[in-house]
Amino acid sequence: MSRANSVAFAQKLGLLMRVLGIVTHKQLYIRLKEINPGTGYRPELAYKWANGVASPRDPSVYDDLATLVDLNDGGYPVSGSVLRACSYQTFHGFLVAQYGTKVPKDEVEPSNPASTRQPTAERRGPEHDKPEDQIETPSDIGSANTLPAYIAGAYFVLSNAWSTLQRRYVLCGELIIRARADGTWMASYLERLPGGDLIMTGQIFRIGRSLQVTLVNTAFENVLAMTFLLPHAPGAVLSGIMSGTALHDTDMRPSAGRVLCIGMPYLKSASVADTATPNDRIGFGFAPGPAYLEGTTTAIANRLEVMGLDRELALLAASDVLPFLTEDGEAGVIQAGGGRTDAITRVLLQVGGRTDEENVTTIYPWS
Repeated sequence: MSRANSVAFAQKLGLLMRVLGIVTHKQLYIRLKEINPGTGYRPELAYKWANGVASPRDPSVYDDLATLVDLNDGGYPVSGSVLRACSYQTFHGFLVAQYGTKVPKDEVEPSNPASTRQPTAERRGPEHDKPEDQIETPSDIGSANTLPAYIAGAYFVLSNAWSTLQRRYVLCGELIIRARADGTWMASYLERLPGGDLIMTGQIFRIGRSLQVTLVNTAFENVLAMTFLLPHAPGAVLSGIMSGTALHDTDMRPSAGRVLCIGMPYLKSASVADTATPNDRIGFGFAPGPAYLEGTTTAIANRLEVMGLDRELALLAASDVLPFLTEDGEAGVIQAGGGRTDAITRVLLQVGGRTDEENVTTIYPWS
């Protein structure tokens, strides 16, 4: 899908903020959110826009800015598409017509290369002047922060142990997903390893039908990447792939495997099942027990039962959990989702459902 390029957006944005008396991008975000609660304007992206490194991909950003500044062109409102495509000189003229002396007269003309503010990276030398040196991140994607609210909460995590010393074991962990005050989403992950607790954090993004997070612990210099299939409501199970390096592997060999996250309320854990407990109040320690389980259905079922699941349901769920974690990938490709995840979800919800073959997940009547 093609989109029109934004003309001199960095300069237009800076001028708009000066005219409206807005000092920070967070202040501008608050103003735009009053106009459109779902605005695509994000303070964490705005620094790139202000430096000319990138321009907004979401058309709502231009529409919301146009509504906020309320310009006219011959008696007709200036739309977001006009704001995006017009020249800096034209935009300056619109502002002068609307705001008069509030518009500074000493603004730099973008058409003058000698005086135009350049991105920081481009000031470092000619080797950084090429377009291919500009880096895009997941946060540049318009839908990156549009996670459904039901994803927030605490999850009991099961994955295969990567350490050569624990190869026949299943590793247990804890995952907390929550929305932050600035509209972004974050994930916190805990593994209780023999050498001490490993806590990792990272921003989580929605990329199409998947959730992606890069978890980091700077003290241990360790990074884990997780990619989950975005489940339909109520989001009882997150299934996905985890990749990185084993912390206790001296060779630091890259590893990958499936990971299964079960929502704690569906295990009937009293500590986090209370719907009155806000997600941002949940802390680690909600899934006590050993970090390593024997790689058997019985051991997994016992742990699920301890955490509140009925014995019969625990055995049913465990009979699919273990194969999900340990089955080989076809032609070397490891994938998550499909029938195993559906079966575990149905056990937790104690319902039946029809399968969406394309998205390999279960669609429930209320989703």
